[in-house]
Amino acid sequence: MTRHLSLRTLVACLVALGLVACRKAPEQQTTPNILRIPSSSIAIGASGDKADEQVLSFRISLYNPGQEEVYVGWVEPVLSSEVAKRLITQERQVVVDKALAPGQTLEVRGEFRFMIRGEGKSQINSWGPFISGVRVSTEQVIPLNP
Repeated sequence: MTRHLSLRTLVACLVALGLVACRKAPEQQTTPNILRIPSSSIAIGASGDKADEQVLSFRISLYNPGQEEVYVGWVEPVLSSEVAKRLITQERQVVVDKALAPGQTLEVRGEFRFMIRGEGKSQINSWGPFISGVRVSTEQVIPLNP
């Protein structure tokens, strides 16, 4: 009886294994190009002789890890709420207007001005990260799979 049961179990396992092996593998989906930021930096300094006005300069590297070219229209830093409500320069978008080939890195630089009227250095530092992210306008061609 035990031998008969073991043979049945073995046959059932082989049939199950055969069904799994014969099953059609799902088509491999390509991952859409998602730009990455391998490095970035910011610098803050006074705006000439205006003591209440600061200039925030930024540099952002965009990297295309995908296999397709990606067109970058513009880049805009996402600011902390404390900096955003003190902006003097309303336009934060930096026009790039370039295609980023696979494996290529592109450096984007920009700056904007904001007011610090009545704020001390420790209070300004408590605002957290001045730039928390980057909004990027991109275009890409995604091939159709027939």
